[in-house]
Amino acid sequence: YIFLGTISISQANIPSFIAGGYVVFIGIAWAIVGVFLEKRLESVFRGFDDEEMLIQIYREHENEQGMLDEKGFLRIVRRMDPDLTKIEAYAAFLELNVNRDGHVEFEDWRRWVMVGRRKHGFGMKARGSK
Repeated sequence: YIFLGTISISQANIPSFIAGGYVVFIGIAWAIVGVFLEKRLESVFRGFDDEEMLIQIYREHENEQGMLDEKGFLRIVRRMDPDLTKIEAYAAFLELNVNRDGHVEFEDWRRWVMVGRRKHGFGMKARGSK
C-alpha cells in the first residue's frame, strides 16, 4: 500500500495525490496494527504446547472442507486468549488468509503458529514426544 500510494502521489495531479495519500495512510495504519497485534497474539502462541494439541484444536474447529473458516479461527484464538478483542482476532485471520478465500488450510495454520511461537521465544514439542 505504501509503495503504490507513493507512486500515485508522484503523478502530478490533485486526484492522484489525494488517492495516493489515502493509500499510504492505509498502509501505515495496517503496519501499526500489525505491530500491536503481534504483541497481543503472544498469549495465543504460548497456549500451543505441542503439535498434537495444534492438530487437535484445528480438527475441533475445521469446517466440512477440512479447513478453518473465519468463525472457527475466531473461536480458537478467543479460546486461547479470552481478552483478545474480536477485531484483533479478525485482523489475525486476515493476516493468515493470504489468498482471501475465507479459509485457512492446516499447513498454513501450522506454519502461522510455529512462526509465532519462534518469534516469541517458545519452543514446540514434536508430535509424539513427551
